[in-house]
Amino acid sequence: MNQIQMGALRDAEDSFHAARAIDSDQPQARAGLAWCEYRRNDPTQAIASLRDLDDSRRTLPATDPLRAWVQEQIDRLQDHMQKVAWTDHFNRSTLMNGWEVDEKNGPQVTIHDGMVTLAGVFKGGGEKQKARIWREIGASAFVSVEMKVTVHAETNAELGLSVSRETQRGGEMQVDAEAVVRRHFEPGRNTVQTRLISRGHEDDPWPDVVGLEWKFDQPMVVRIERTGDSSDTKIRILVDGFPVVDGKPMPTLGRGSNPLRLSLFAEGGTGKKVAVDLDDVEVVYRESK
Repeated sequence: MNQIQMGALRDAEDSFHAARAIDSDQPQARAGLAWCEYRRNDPTQAIASLRDLDDSRRTLPATDPLRAWVQEQIDRLQDHMQKVAWTDHFNRSTLMNGWEVDEKNGPQVTIHDGMVTLAGVFKGGGEKQKARIWREIGASAFVSVEMKVTVHAETNAELGLSVSRETQRGGEMQVDAEAVVRRHFEPGRNTVQTRLISRGHEDDPWPDVVGLEWKFDQPMVVRIERTGDSSDTKIRILVDGFPVVDGKPMPTLGRGSNPLRLSLFAEGGTGKKVAVDLDDVEVVYRESK
């Protein structure tokens, strides 16, 4: 099993086959070979091997630890087989691919050199103006979104990645639920903050992520993941692979028929500047059965 974790599949298979040469029904060896099949990109055969292993233990109750483990792995693999990874590397001259932009407050979106740039000065009225680029996805299908983000040194506006469920009211889009990780520009303070927002909690404080800095002019990989179904949604947020939110319940994000908006956003008052590059977007979603 250690060899599987190390990626040494051939060595692992040799060990499992050696075990089965002594005892053809050795259950751990059979389970290990099924995992090797999965790691070799054959989940259908892996599930079949796990079902065979379960069938060989039918005289034992369903609470048998190995039978329970087998069923758990079959469920995991079947769920995984429904997932699709959609990627965008922006190797073109027009945005397309379902992306939308909000440029009315000043900063503009351009696509060039295999990336997207959101840059400019906020010119509208009010202390909290927003500019963003986003893409929609069905709430029930959404699994995760990941973006590679590079913030340039002239930026003095807040910016980040959000997954939000929004409703149009009175001609404006209002947030019903939102998971956010942002770079908070304020010299001398921690620069990474997160918040899970629901109606009535829009003014909750932004917790700082202690010890994690979002540096200028350095690509940072930012990711928001969702697990569970609509009533049991949990959120995980990672910055450069470091989990800053892990398994926080947020059922309000999974409810409702409105799609989710996956956004790179900037926010600031009049005169605030933003210059940020976006590349290597990956959206994982479940295909409809």
